[in-house]
Amino acid sequence: MVLDEKDRGLPAAFLLSSHTTHAEVYLLFKSIRDLLPTFDTQWFMSDDAPAFINGFKRAIPKTRADQLHCQWHVIKNLKQYASDVYGTKEERGKQVAASARNIARAIQKSEF
Repeated sequence: MVLDEKDRGLPAAFLLSSHTTHAEVYLLFKSIRDLLPTFDTQWFMSDDAPAFINGFKRAIPKTRADQLHCQWHVIKNLKQYASDVYGTKEERGKQVAASARNIARAIQKSEF
């Protein structure tokens, strides 16, 4: 996530192509590591594509970062699963998708 001048978060990975390889992601984070040798983050958020986390860990092998999955991708996959299991027309599939969306949006761990 990169913040703009109004502290709005912009997903940095959005700037990368969907066809990016782990070697290309490695070069990106190697450049960051070269500029900021002490760079480390607590979290690394991406979709489930291994290229991003593999490139990141190759460039910063001693990272303490935990991988988080993008909420949008989590909700999208849960909705697709509900649709596959229950069908798009059935009310139960809609209820499962709505519940998954609400759970994924929980901010407090106890609420989740």
